[in-house]
Amino acid sequence: MDDYTDEIKFVVVVVVWQICLKCYIVFHVQMLASASDPNLGGRDIDLILAEHFSNDFHSRYRIDPRSNPRAFLRLTAEVEKLKKQMSANSTTLPLNIECFMDDKDVHGNMKRYGNVQFVNYVF
Repeated sequence: MDDYTDEIKFVVVVVVWQICLKCYIVFHVQMLASASDPNLGGRDIDLILAEHFSNDFHSRYRIDPRSNPRAFLRLTAEVEKLKKQMSANSTTLPLNIECFMDDKDVHGNMKRYGNVQFVNYVF
């Protein structure tokens, strides 16, 4: 067994919407501070990425997903899947949507680093 000392350890726990500062003393945990933003969440990040891909598809394919509610809903669903994949992988991941608008198949890709650059101002 390890030799336990009376050493105090401070740990900061960061979750997407909450930051906590905890103090660990041997087997005693005490919450020192907590802060959160209820208006910040995954949906905000999804919309930022959907806007990015909307602009990309508008310039490459001459289609505007924002003008068609069904297409924009499909795009936000695919972006949410891409975001979840990026949390586990740091490689370039594809975004493919078949028969997106006007019977056009669209594709894009993004890396986790590119995602961080887009949503950096949110945090």
